[in-house]
Amino acid sequence: MSFLLLCFVSLTFCKAFQDLKSSQEISLESSTPSVKAPIINGDTARLEGYIKGYDSSLEFTTGIIYVEDVMEHASFPVVVKVFPDGRFEGKWPLLFPSYTSMKMGNHWIPIYMEPGKTLTMILDKEDFEEGAKRRDSQYQFKHTQFKGPLAQVNSQLQGYKFEQFNYNRLEDQVKSYTPVEFKERQMTLHQKQMERAKAYIDGNDIDPKAASIINNEILTKNAIVLFDFEARRRYLAERDTSASLQNNEVLSKPVSENYYDFLQEMPLDDKALMVSDEFSTFVNRFEFSQPFTSNNPTFHIPLRQPDKDLLLDFLDQKGIELSEMDRKLITISLEDEKTKEDSLFLQAHEDSLQLFAQKHGPILKEFFKRSMKDQQPSKLAYYKAYWSNRDSVLVHQLGLKDSWTYEVTKIRNLEFALDFIGPEEAGEYWESLKAGLNYEELQRKGQEIYDKVVLERESQPYAIEGEGAEIFKEIIAPFKGKVLFVDFWATTCGPCVYTIKKMKGTREQYKNKGDIAFIFITDIKGSPEKKYQVFIDDQELEHSYKLSVDEHNMLRQLFKFNGIPRYVVIDREGKVYDDDFAMHNFNAELPRILAANPSEEGVKTGD
Repeated sequence: MSFLLLCFVSLTFCKAFQDLKSSQEISLESSTPSVKAPIINGDTARLEGYIKGYDSSLEFTTGIIYVEDVMEHASFPVVVKVFPDGRFEGKWPLLFPSYTSMKMGNHWIPIYMEPGKTLTMILDKEDFEEGAKRRDSQYQFKHTQFKGPLAQVNSQLQGYKFEQFNYNRLEDQVKSYTPVEFKERQMTLHQKQMERAKAYIDGNDIDPKAASIINNEILTKNAIVLFDFEARRRYLAERDTSASLQNNEVLSKPVSENYYDFLQEMPLDDKALMVSDEFSTFVNRFEFSQPFTSNNPTFHIPLRQPDKDLLLDFLDQKGIELSEMDRKLITISLEDEKTKEDSLFLQAHEDSLQLFAQKHGPILKEFFKRSMKDQQPSKLAYYKAYWSNRDSVLVHQLGLKDSWTYEVTKIRNLEFALDFIGPEEAGEYWESLKAGLNYEELQRKGQEIYDKVVLERESQPYAIEGEGAEIFKEIIAPFKGKVLFVDFWATTCGPCVYTIKKMKGTREQYKNKGDIAFIFITDIKGSPEKKYQVFIDDQELEHSYKLSVDEHNMLRQLFKFNGIPRYVVIDREGKVYDDDFAMHNFNAELPRILAANPSEEGVKTGD
């Protein structure tokens, strides 16, 4: 590859790859529903209640629930507000019934919710104190009461204690057991858990909804363990080069295709499986399991040298005045076979070539983009082959039929695929994919995703509104008229710390330009005081704010993010310009952002 092309590549980042109403009762029977039955419709779910004995000693004023749309592969946090008298309440849009958990203080409390219904809970301060004493975030509360139409299901779920796999022992088991041995042990434990669940269900007149959830929780947990064993085994075999592992006979044993036959016993065509708290993890492990990923087609872009005469003509057409030295540098740089003298000449003038690439970056980008486009294989053909391969693996290797769960994986992948393929061929891809979907709900969801990604690609800045808005507005008030890059981070977050360190030079570059500001927001739990102070001093974070956990929860809900780092761009008017900014593309994106947010004086994007 020519030095000039390398210069261009180094300057360019590759960017790849409601309130709905329904009065219909949603069936959660374990029998397979009709293929065409549109039983998933959204509405608002409401949680309310109070904590007996609540006072400031509990040190929390909010709870938080992570709401997932597993079909769209998306999630967002919902804050449950706790009032001074101990009352609490929260509401959120919910597409389908969900068995999930609320985190309040340091404790996880399981709850079952349905769209259009209200769950009332009575909690007790004693349980929070006992859980804290035991240092057990999963401590099963003893005094919880449920009221309302969902009370019976929640009470019955609370009465059943699920067994958890000890992941601390997984790596030792990977090194000690062959896949056949581990699976045999795990399936024996699984069978005992299913028998215990059956005894609980049969002996306590359990509601069919609760029974379905209990069974599906056990099924999905078991599948996740088996997937994780294989994945960890593969990781160690491929990446750990220590002699002890390289000579480990257990790791040399292959995984047979029938290792995955546990999937044949799962109700993959039952939409009720999606209600399980573990479904999101299960479907992730399923779609990225070895039988599928090992059969993915390759997408290889062969980079050929651009034609030097075409480039010189292109630069002439653009009115770029080239000196004789410029022409010589371009010509030699793009030669397929270089002499020793050519290489020495390029080394001697490396700075000049780099300067030329920086000065004419946008025009070179346009030329190389055109040149490389002709070399690219069809992205549409790649994704058609991708699903053709997976369809074959599903039937011929896994021995499974098409199902609700398998088609959910196609919708979960849709947004990424559309973005990768591009708007020109996105419509053809979606129509091809939609033709193979047997569920009306998935067709509707896919159409929503297509409309969002392709038809509504250019989003407009929006005002900051909702609970938590005042907290955020107070933070950004001193920076009125500036373009703000807001970083939600923590000292305990490795990627957060890495990016902040990497951006130190960039922050320094724009420190005195007046038009841009970098703001950092964390919370007291994620950033312990001593490490926090040392880090912000070392990184010279001028505008850093450390909030309480409750305040931080409100901002997570406001911007709908669960994980960090999360980057948000605020325009000069105080509106949200981008609520999920790719900070690694800062240098490439800044000119576009500033062009969309001009100021009277303007700002230079680099010296």
